[in-house]
Amino acid sequence: MRAYAAELAGWEPPAVRRAALTRLFDHYLAAASAAMDALSPAEHHRRPDVPRQDSPIPPVTGVPAARAWLDVEQANLVATAEYAAGHGWPRYAATLAETLSYHLESGGHYTEALAVYRHALTAARDEGDRTAEGAAQHRIGNVLCHLGRHAEAAEHYHEALAIRRAEGDAAMVGRTLNNLGNLYQRWGRHAEAADHFRAALASQRAIGDRYGEAVVLCNLGDHHVAGGGPYREALAYYERALDLCRKVGDRSGEGTTLACIAYVLVRFGRCAEAVERAGEALELLREVGDRYGECYALSSMGLARAGLGYGTEAADYANRSLRLARSMSDRMAEFDALNALGVVCLRTGRHTDALDHLRAGLVLARRSGYRSREISALNGLGEAVHATGCPDDAYRHHSTALRLARELANPDQQARALAGIGAARHATGRPDLARDSWRAALTLYTDLGVPEAADLRARLAALSVQHAADRYEAVPALAQPGDDRR
Repeated sequence: MRAYAAELAGWEPPAVRRAALTRLFDHYLAAASAAMDALSPAEHHRRPDVPRQDSPIPPVTGVPAARAWLDVEQANLVATAEYAAGHGWPRYAATLAETLSYHLESGGHYTEALAVYRHALTAARDEGDRTAEGAAQHRIGNVLCHLGRHAEAAEHYHEALAIRRAEGDAAMVGRTLNNLGNLYQRWGRHAEAADHFRAALASQRAIGDRYGEAVVLCNLGDHHVAGGGPYREALAYYERALDLCRKVGDRSGEGTTLACIAYVLVRFGRCAEAVERAGEALELLREVGDRYGECYALSSMGLARAGLGYGTEAADYANRSLRLARSMSDRMAEFDALNALGVVCLRTGRHTDALDHLRAGLVLARRSGYRSREISALNGLGEAVHATGCPDDAYRHHSTALRLARELANPDQQARALAGIGAARHATGRPDLARDSWRAALTLYTDLGVPEAADLRARLAALSVQHAADRYEAVPALAQPGDDRR
């Protein structure tokens, strides 16, 4: 039927064919815009204005209907972007790319997103449209960042930033600065990340974009988590972001922020609260089809359930996160799932499985340049090999982690490495050196307000008791009356 229709269309004059295709593109664009307004109304002001159509469009005003239509029509929408870019409709390609960006990125459709954005970039360059070119460069950077191709992502972000600065578009400059901050954070360049986030926050506030402000506030919370604290400041940023997300109706942002809050609550040992927050996050993120955010919520839920002693459930959540991350080829989400699995396996005595997951995480972190994650993987490996009776190997892993953690000024991972070094020294008969390491770790953990501080106090107290007992046994017994003193 399609072939027959194409044959009939071939007999029409070019002007008639072009008019028919224009009506088709108008229809797709209008339907896509309506679907995105249902799926992510908080981002409406960031999407292009699309004229209303006289002809009817599919009923996509509800979230389920919008998601269903986008899933069914996705291949056609990608094909439309390609055809429009290459056959004289450049503005359609650019407008469609920006309209679909939330669906493509939050849904983890990175292959399709890259295709659509590259078509938009080609069309923008052919048309000489610098604004559209900057938007396409920015979007390509987003996808490459998800895929772990960070050097390429940086090139596209810097191209976007240069264009947007030349165009004098302060709002767009702020958005690109924010995403560059995310990239620097993944590389462990935390000072540069913080500078970019602060500039982005000022930009969003200056133009009154509360949606954009919430995005940056959440990223500032992530900044403190990635830097190993202070977690109280991270939680404060997340709570401010959550409040704004709810005010502007950003369901996806609300879910993602709740997942982040759940992680921080786990670090504070408040695992029952973390389970509640992660559960709320999963409900919201699944409703709007945010698979990227769902990965993090699943990992946070796994860590929270593990903290409450539910090892089987925890492993199930972490495994689901890993499968989802790999289905999208999202490298950061994959690492966090592997890390969560490693932690769960350690807590449940599955040390060999923990080693497998943590080694895979270390390879991924090093390949992708996730320096903060690399430290976490090294410390996890140190704990796992120590549990298998190899304190010397544990010492080596923790020592490498300590060096990197000090380089990145990460207090949480420094404390974790010092605690592991202390355990390795204690296991090899060096309680004096163990005490020094544990005391240093205790100072850091106490400042962070995390439960590991109590564990270290107990270890140090036990060490003091043992030391006193050893000294007592080393003192010769007092002589009794009648003893031969010759």
